Amino acid sequence: MPKINFLILLLFISSVSQGQTIETIYLNPNDSTTNMYVAVIPEKVNSFLILLDGYGNSPKGVLSQTEIPAYAAQQGILTIIPLLATGASYFGSDVASQQSLKEIINLVVTKYQLQNKDFFIGGFAIGGTCAVKFGELAVQENYSIKPKAVFTINPILDWERYYNGAKRVVRLSDQVQVNKEVFYMIERIEKEANGTPKTALENYYNFSPYSFSDTTQKL
Repeated sequence: MPKINFLILLLFISSVSQGQTIETIYLNPNDSTTNMYVAVIPEKVNSFLILLDGYGNSPKGVLSQTEIPAYAAQQGILTIIPLLATGASYFGSDVASQQSLKEIINLVVTKYQLQNKDFFIGGFAIGGTCAVKFGELAVQENYSIKPKAVFTINPILDWERYYNGAKRVVRLSDQVQVNKEVFYMIERIEKEANGTPKTALENYYNFSPYSFSDTTQKL
């Protein structure tokens, strides 16, 4: 394995309580807004968890919104909450997000000596999409580091179905009253997939961890 150089701009020991240490690490010395992670480290590490936040959130926000990292630490599970290189508005299942996630996982495995320890991955909303897609690719492409279990909380798994549902909301509703997020997601999906399901269906299949209409998909 090639030597890995850690680019750490800042390392904060933000709190130590109940045998837990919380570190915030930035991997790019020129960027404090992306490509970083928060680590919740128990006294004794038995396994580790990658916990991905939802769209527009931050790792520190996750700590205030869920007790999963604290509970995991009590079980000897080190939790990594990353902010990928693609930023807080990441798409999750796109190539760039997946590559960034894979790089961070490889980095933390080396930094915290997690080789041969059980690895779990999960997330909220888009974070769940990202987690399931990673699990799928880990098996398909035979990653050296594969999750033992994957969990999600309210993820988007079928981008074609989500897109068609959003278009239906717009079609059946007074557009003035439609949440602006619906229009944003329609435009964002079309941009990421380089078209609509009618013009670029294969791209929707490739992005989606699961596709109802893709009869060749085994998952």
